[in-house]
Amino acid sequence: MKQSKQLLILASLIIFTLLSCSSEKKALTVSEEPIVNLAKDHLDHNFSIVLHDMDVTEDDVNIIYRHKYAVLQPKEDSLVVDSTEWLTVSEDFFHQNEDNLGMELVSIHDGVSSTTPKPVGFDWAIGNEKYGEWVIDSTQTTATGQPEERWRYHSGTRFLMYYWMFSRMTGRSTFRNYNQNYKGKRAFHGKGGTAYGTKSSYQRASRSSFYSRKASSTSWKSHTKRASRKSSRYKGGSSSRGRSGGVGK
Repeated sequence: MKQSKQLLILASLIIFTLLSCSSEKKALTVSEEPIVNLAKDHLDHNFSIVLHDMDVTEDDVNIIYRHKYAVLQPKEDSLVVDSTEWLTVSEDFFHQNEDNLGMELVSIHDGVSSTTPKPVGFDWAIGNEKYGEWVIDSTQTTATGQPEERWRYHSGTRFLMYYWMFSRMTGRSTFRNYNQNYKGKRAFHGKGGTAYGTKSSYQRASRSSFYSRKASSTSWKSHTKRASRKSSRYKGGSSSRGRSGGVGK
């Protein structure tokens, strides 16, 4: 009788454990981040890979993290843009780049490579007289009270039609801050951490469908809770948030 009772308890524990495991969905395993292979395909010319969209979905078993990328290739005075379909990425890579919507994650220009998230063009277009020039903006002043200089792309440069609008002209002080304190070190989101990327008003205005989808998605809500639990477990440790994956040759 006692043995039967012990077996019953053991069986109940096994069933409970199995149910607990099955109720916790796992992130779909990714052997290599798609952005790595995407970069390898473009190593013979200048390019930037921009995080164009992201999403979280689920099936019966897995949580699926996805990215869409835009590959930018400057050619003379134009910009060739190729967009990918949805690509499955790892949970960690998704989490690391959650704040980087609309930003460059990987780029190689004139032999100089970067895997630190930044606004489009900060490493290769801004400051390059081939694409534009610094002009005085009389409506803005620097911290010292001097008129601010802003980067303006040449009117004939088709870059403006895709990623840079006139309202997005970059101030020289912002560009200097990036070069001195962020370039090659950590992600740059501008003043207050909200001038560029997912939290920026610019992205909210131009990508309203993304924010609506995110707000109404139960999968996104599950991801947010999951990410919060993981962050609390590793609180106090070093973080790689905001960094993209490396590029192999």
